[in-house]
Amino acid sequence: MTEIKETTVRKIAHAARINLSDEEFHSYSEALQNMFNLAEQLEREDSLGISQMAHPFEPASLTRDDVVHPEKDVDKFHRLTPYFSQGFYEVPAIIEEPS
Repeated sequence: MTEIKETTVRKIAHAARINLSDEEFHSYSEALQNMFNLAEQLEREDSLGISQMAHPFEPASLTRDDVVHPEKDVDKFHRLTPYFSQGFYEVPAIIEEPS
């Protein structure tokens, strides 16, 4: 069992340049100890047959359906930029021409 001592927390806080009160050192020592205890408890559990997951909840779809929408006021968008010419938006070159 990993034991987190208050002296260890003091060394970490010193290295990270964090100023903590004696009460905070005690509190953080207990919190870290609880985290290590939980990690060790999880290591002891049999996890065969349990599928891995990246997130504990079903993710909401971050993409939208690829649906064609009728054109809005396209001219309005063209007027918002001075870099529109002959039906195209002009953008700066990002690949240099070989010399």
